[in-house]
Amino acid sequence: MSQRTILVSSVLTGPICSIPAFGAGYKYDNQFCFVGTTTHMIDYADGYKTGNFDVTGIRMGPEGDPFRAIAQHCVGQFTIINDEQEDNKRCEAANAAGDKVFGMFTRKFDPSKPMAEQPEASVRILHGTGKFAGIAGGEGHSKMTDVISHTPTQISGCAHSWGTFTTK
Repeated sequence: MSQRTILVSSVLTGPICSIPAFGAGYKYDNQFCFVGTTTHMIDYADGYKTGNFDVTGIRMGPEGDPFRAIAQHCVGQFTIINDEQEDNKRCEAANAAGDKVFGMFTRKFDPSKPMAEQPEASVRILHGTGKFAGIAGGEGHSKMTDVISHTPTQISGCAHSWGTFTTK
């Protein structure tokens, strides 16, 4: 059986590990530290807002985590209606060799509460290239753990991500 190294993204992927090439399941558990900026926004009225954002950062985790030491870039869209915010984010994570993983994150929350008290985001791992080709799917969670700074147009912080994925 051949071996290949795999990397996965999800608001939240991480370390590199060796993975058998045929149908196996794996776990990830890492931290994503990032800076996010609102790129466009419509502030309509009476609590109705929508906009786009851009997030960049790095995934860190223990030795052996498949998404450890991988750079991640995300683009997303948010909508706030009557004190409920929904974020939808699509992310690409790449290692130093250029092998990539693509995933998506979705989260609904109350923007008036502190970020660390917000519910988890749902994570789906969709695709991989290079050493990460063969990812057949993955699911997980991501939760804000640290907010370093937060203004109306920018946030920096870290999120804990964990879940599972399979390979073909």
